[in-house]
Amino acid sequence: MHELIVDVAGKVAASLGLEGHPFQDWPCQFRINRYNYTEDTVGSSGVQIHTDSGFLTVLQEDDCVGGLEVLDPATAEFVRVDPVPGSFLVNIGDVGTVPSIRFSWKFMAYSFPSGALSI
Repeated sequence: MHELIVDVAGKVAASLGLEGHPFQDWPCQFRINRYNYTEDTVGSSGVQIHTDSGFLTVLQEDDCVGGLEVLDPATAEFVRVDPVPGSFLVNIGDVGTVPSIRFSWKFMAYSFPSGALSI
């Protein structure tokens, strides 16, 4: 996972014209979230509304379940991000949006989809 993040960070930096900035020694945090649910929790929030405070967040959702939602700045409503089987989702975090707010998805949340778990 660290190699993937270093590779993605290098490509983001290169796309911004920042060649030669190694990310190999940057610290990475690895976390697995598993959300238990009951019939009472379906549709409720799994993770509080938040922004990602780091540079990049790489997510791998369950191929069938999903649960990630992002705030649509045009409508101020949360919209579902459907998982794409076999893929990773890369989110530019708060540190990455400092130079240019145009890349920012300000808030995100997870909800409990009906009859499923998100890991």
